[in-house]
Amino acid sequence: SVFDSRKNGGADSITPLAGGFSWQQTLLARPTPGVAFDFRIGYNTAVNSGASAIGTLDPYVDPSLGTGWRQTFDARVLPDPNGVFSGEVRVIQWDGAIETWVLTNGVYRPRHQEYRGELTNSAPNVFEWTTPERLIYRFRPLSDGAALGGRLAEIRDLHGNHVLVNWDDNSGNISNVVDSAGGTFTFRYDGTRLTNVTFGQWQVNLVYDGTPRLISKSLT
Repeated sequence: SVFDSRKNGGADSITPLAGGFSWQQTLLARPTPGVAFDFRIGYNTAVNSGASAIGTLDPYVDPSLGTGWRQTFDARVLPDPNGVFSGEVRVIQWDGAIETWVLTNGVYRPRHQEYRGELTNSAPNVFEWTTPERLIYRFRPLSDGAALGGRLAEIRDLHGNHVLVNWDDNSGNISNVVDSAGGTFTFRYDGTRLTNVTFGQWQVNLVYDGTPRLISKSLT
C-alpha cells in the first residue's frame, strides 16, 4: 500500500511490504516565508482507480497527471460513505495514502492509533488537518459537491503564512496557487490533463501519450 511506502521511507523505491514501486520529484519550487511553494509529482503503482472507491466516489479516478500519478495539491478529505457526520473521515495525502480518522468522544483520531497530527471540524462541513510538522491543511467544505468537496484550499503555518489553492468551479481543476509571498503559479490544462505550470518566466511543461500517460516533463 502507499502507507507501507511512507512507513518505510519509500520514495523512489520498491516497497518491501507491498511490492509497489514509487517515485517522487520536485518540478518547481520557490522558498518563501513560512510555507515554501513546492510543486512535486509522484507515481505509485498502488494508486489505481477502481480499487479504492469510498462509497460511490473514487478518489483516484481521472487524475490530472494520469493513472498512478499525484501532485502536491491533490491532498483531500472525504466523508465516510455512510454520511458526512457518521463519525469517520478519510484524509487522502498528496501521495495517495488514505488514512481513516474516527470521531471518539468528540475528538478525531487515526484508526491505526499512530500519531498523525490533529484533525478538526473547524466549521460545518469544513475540516483542518494539522500535520506532525505543524503545517495546517484547510480543505473546502464537503458540501461543495463530488468534484470539489473536501479539496485542498490552503496550507498555512502557525504564524499565518499560507499557500492558497484556487479552483475553477466549472472545470473542477486548480486554476492557480498563490504562495506566501503573493507569487501566483498558473495551472493550464488540455481537458483534464495538467500540461503547464507557470510562474513569471518559469514554466514546467508536461507531455502525455495517447493513453494518456505522462511521458516527459521539462522546465523552461
